[in-house]
Amino acid sequence: MTKTSGTATLTSNVTAGGLTINGSAGTLNLGNAFTHTFNGVITLTNGTLNGGSSTMNVNAVSTTAWNGTGSRFTAGTSTVRFNAAGNQTLSASATTFNNLTFSNSGIKTLTTGNCTATGIVSMEGTATVSAAPTYGTNASLQYNTTSARTAGVEWITPFAALGGVTVANTGVITMNAAKVFNVSVPLTVNTGTNLNSGNFQLTFGGNFINSGTVTLGSSPIVVTNTMANQSIGGFTTTGSVSMTKTSGTATLMGNVNTTGLTINGSGGTLHLGTSLLHNINGNITGTTGTLHGGSSTLRFSG
Repeated sequence: MTKTSGTATLTSNVTAGGLTINGSAGTLNLGNAFTHTFNGVITLTNGTLNGGSSTMNVNAVSTTAWNGTGSRFTAGTSTVRFNAAGNQTLSASATTFNNLTFSNSGIKTLTTGNCTATGIVSMEGTATVSAAPTYGTNASLQYNTTSARTAGVEWITPFAALGGVTVANTGVITMNAAKVFNVSVPLTVNTGTNLNSGNFQLTFGGNFINSGTVTLGSSPIVVTNTMANQSIGGFTTTGSVSMTKTSGTATLMGNVNTTGLTINGSGGTLHLGTSLLHNINGNITGTTGTLHGGSSTLRFSG
């Protein structure tokens, strides 16, 4: 694209080799809800590449798959997929993406400072990343793979982006370390999906939505922070459960089985929910804060 002014807008799908943006003041707009596939290098030299609301597959197996000046890219509501069956490098200077997908296979090399995502960062296939992108305020991380994998550097902790982390496909996702979710940041395990904690601690500062299979082993669970209305799905762990909220109420939405329960949040409440059955195979310790029985049954053997 060598336009010196104005905008050229794509009106259907394009498949090509590389793509070079080199117009002094022109724009190439990828259009509305199309899927474009480029099997060569994306080079951003001058002018603007506007993602529109389309998907762009970047398929070059290259040390410069995404090359040039990142500010020449305007994300819009687009999705950029680094989709090669092999290693790829995002070597352009600082680039802000909307949805960003790492798929197929290989290592996708990036630096946190040069790669920002404001939408969904999706890990797919067996692809991995060398570093986590910078997550925008409302960004999220999802695992959308049918093959099992251990989480990598992309699952940062604490996770502060408000979209949180989602397990979205059938491959078992195993945590690689203890994970902390900041205030109002959710962990979502969708129906038919699997999360294994690897026996690491999970700290919930937002909602825990458990519609799938969560294997916690001996993981300690901590419910914390100041989110006023916090929902915690049911779970089973041979580790302990602690409530350290300094304000607000966390309400259990499913049955909980654990070896011990400690209420130690100066102004927080753990609400046992509606018509649930919780088994505490150990002691209940009430130090500060409130344990609210709701309409549930609490059985303990300490």
